[in-house]
Amino acid sequence: MPIARPGTDSPCGVRLRPRLYSWEHCESRAALERSHHVDTHGHSALLDTPRIRANGHRASILVATPPDQGAPPRQLRGKPLTDFLRRVQRPDVDLVFVLQDMQDPINVGSAFRIADACGVRRMILTGITTCPPHPLIKKVGRGRERRVKWEYAEDAPTAVDELRGEGYRVTAVEITGAAMPYDTADYGERVALVVGHEDHGVTNRTLSSCDQTVFLPMHGKGASLNVHVSLGIVAYHVLSLAAGRRTG
Repeated sequence: MPIARPGTDSPCGVRLRPRLYSWEHCESRAALERSHHVDTHGHSALLDTPRIRANGHRASILVATPPDQGAPPRQLRGKPLTDFLRRVQRPDVDLVFVLQDMQDPINVGSAFRIADACGVRRMILTGITTCPPHPLIKKVGRGRERRVKWEYAEDAPTAVDELRGEGYRVTAVEITGAAMPYDTADYGERVALVVGHEDHGVTNRTLSSCDQTVFLPMHGKGASLNVHVSLGIVAYHVLSLAAGRRTG
């Protein structure tokens, strides 16, 4: 087990500060070792147990303390990052993505990466959507197309009708006269999100098969966001709503 040095951060993210005690203040070294679980190398079986190092006639006890409030945050890597992400439980919602005619493999790869991050049950790629295997999908999606279940359907409206028959509430992310702000819609508990072509969007025929349409308010001069960005925003909003139902 790695030992953190005094004045450094321990593996659990707290700072260790040394306190010096003379051996004369202790009844015996054996009693000190028994009470603090210490060996002569400073090893301890428990991370949050005070550690003592023997150095001549003095002992340095490393006491775990909360990090300084003014200390800058540090990014997590490797196992600490994995452990941190596992602390958050995914909300209980059945989520599906439908990509209609999404030609740019960068957008498709990004959609796969978002799908993996959101725990999407499956993706349906329709029409002229670029499908795996494709080098850009693999590169941008970080190989998530191998982790996320996907299927191809030639006709998007037919795929939408089938999803509705399975009990999904189908929401198209598209600007229409009847579209509502994405954060005011009711998505249900079985959710299918439909996004369309980079230039032409979701076709009118597909929109007529959907249960509702939502849009992202734009407060600048642009009329819309990139299609995979919009998909990610709405998908995480759906997860947030599901988390609120669980805690409420």
